[in-house]
Amino acid sequence: MAVFPAIAQEAARPDDLTQATLLYRELHGLKRLEAEVGKNTNVVMVIRMSSKRGVPPEQLEVVIDSKRGRIPLHFAPDGSFLMLMSDELYQENPVVRANQPKGSMSLDWGFFVTGFKGLEKAATYRELVASIEEARKVLATLGKHVPEMRQTTVNGMKLFFPPEQAAKITVQAKKGAKIYAADEQGVCEIPYDAALARENPPVVMPSAPQKIDFVVSTR
Repeated sequence: MAVFPAIAQEAARPDDLTQATLLYRELHGLKRLEAEVGKNTNVVMVIRMSSKRGVPPEQLEVVIDSKRGRIPLHFAPDGSFLMLMSDELYQENPVVRANQPKGSMSLDWGFFVTGFKGLEKAATYRELVASIEEARKVLATLGKHVPEMRQTTVNGMKLFFPPEQAAKITVQAKKGAKIYAADEQGVCEIPYDAALARENPPVVMPSAPQKIDFVVSTR
């Protein structure tokens, strides 16, 4: 999974001098985006909270410190979490408070592809790079919420095959076939090519990859 750090800053409030804190609206916007991405694409976005000091997620206690009482966030072992999504809380915009020192928490996001089985049936270049284009849309949407991410883009993807397979992918472009061969570890890197996306030539693939990851850069 491609993972990117520090998508939100701690809230600055006079009574929050010792604990790590965020404002509810910031988390609400990110969690809403997380849910919306999965509805329309096969790219899943995950928001995770972690301790820079190595405190495991099961020991994190994070609460929405609302007027009606403290409402806990519920953590999975990987640091992803569930939180109450409420219009009432959005209007109140309470502090979200952790049981960790200020500056010691990180709020990260990442994304991965679902449904990549059957990718071997991709008959054209656009079908091959569909996940890249979807991931680019995710980043464009995220950039509207998180200015720091506006310079980040997906340049391609890595397909992971069994090393013994010696897999290769052939793009039968008009100017000549482009062959992308897997390395000794079975990793085949496919760069995104806008000209090929417009041309949309036929593609020959050996089989479904075992895993997909994205190649990401920051301009």
